[in-house]
Amino acid sequence: MFACGKSFATQVPVRSPDQQILTENKHGVLTITLNRSEGHNALTPNMYENFSKALRSAATDDTVTMAMITGAGKYFTTGNDLGNWLNPQPGTNSDMSEISELISSLIDFPKPLIGAVNGPAIGIGVTALALMDTVVASDAAYFQTPFTSLGLTAEGCSSYTLPKIMGTSLASDMLLFGRKLTAAEALQCGLVARVIPGAEFSSWVEKWVFDGTTGLINTCYPKSMQFTKHLLRDNRKVQKLHDVTDRETKIFVKQVAGNEFKSALTKLRMKHMSALSFRPQFIGPNLCAPSSTPIPSPPIPSPPIP
Repeated sequence: MFACGKSFATQVPVRSPDQQILTENKHGVLTITLNRSEGHNALTPNMYENFSKALRSAATDDTVTMAMITGAGKYFTTGNDLGNWLNPQPGTNSDMSEISELISSLIDFPKPLIGAVNGPAIGIGVTALALMDTVVASDAAYFQTPFTSLGLTAEGCSSYTLPKIMGTSLASDMLLFGRKLTAAEALQCGLVARVIPGAEFSSWVEKWVFDGTTGLINTCYPKSMQFTKHLLRDNRKVQKLHDVTDRETKIFVKQVAGNEFKSALTKLRMKHMSALSFRPQFIGPNLCAPSSTPIPSPPIPSPPIP
């Protein structure tokens, strides 16, 4: 959410689940904010569910002409919260249905969908961007898909979309070996359309979308945008994306239940426990903190690239 054209959603130390996905309809633009900055906006099952509901609702809401996704704080999102698997909650689905539902909601969204990447994007934070219509990024952002370092596999249609966007070699470098792209590299390869200096990012996006003269809401007609999106992504392309995500999900679920992922979680747990003199509590993707004072940890390590 943007406030007075100057900043993203106001941060608070800890948020209840219903505050971790914020929505605001401003002049027909639905801004969906990932609002869990104390966990680097890592996605929990509840956040996946509410994110999907927001998209599904906006798809049929005549007052919404386009949607925009951003993050609160310094991160866009660090992807899946590993606590989903380290400490699974009662009722958590082992079939990854929450993730699959979000991917389907992104694929099916009929209106323009903008990714406003305010900071680092990891895992599904990257793969989801390839399903959006355009992406603008802060120069403080970077992009990484460290799936294989966790014993996992590509998701979010990325085995199909990333090679289409950036070519097989660079996509393989990201998906197989955890290559981290800077914002400038992401611009060069076509993953993002524009890179904005971090200090100006939120005000630039505010003006780009909402300016009374030059903003998107005043220069682009809603139906024209929707029909053009349909031409760019016809039913055959949409069905292809659904087929890809179904295939990816089946393999991903097998890996989550497999020994490689269990080994990766054990290594992460032991690494953080040995580095800290207090008992850790996992609160995000490889984030450790005492229960009373969350602190950030280094990013998920990726395997060395030869």
